[in-house]
Amino acid sequence: MQPKEPIDLSRDFYLTLLDKFPALIWRWDRNAKCSYFNETWLGFTGRKMEQEIQNGWTEGIHPEDPAECFQSFLKAFDARQSFVPEYRLRHYSGEYRWIVDHGRTFNDLNGH
Repeated sequence: MQPKEPIDLSRDFYLTLLDKFPALIWRWDRNAKCSYFNETWLGFTGRKMEQEIQNGWTEGIHPEDPAECFQSFLKAFDARQSFVPEYRLRHYSGEYRWIVDHGRTFNDLNGH
């Protein structure tokens, strides 16, 4: 087994840090599809990564909140701006809890 390059070690460190961070963290890809949820998110919702990725996570949004929620996300995504929507997300207990979702867009290493 080859030793890991410094960039790989750094990436692994930051991914572990994000996974353990005590806040709900998710990531969209270039196609506005969710591709990652940290352990805290998965623990909050009680769901598995496979259930949440793409648009599976939307099953947890309160039935009265999706339109405003998506409008905020997509507007920010298209404009590459920050966003701060508030919406209710289903907790693993079955109750809905209000969350404030602070998000922003980032470019990848290739500038996309």
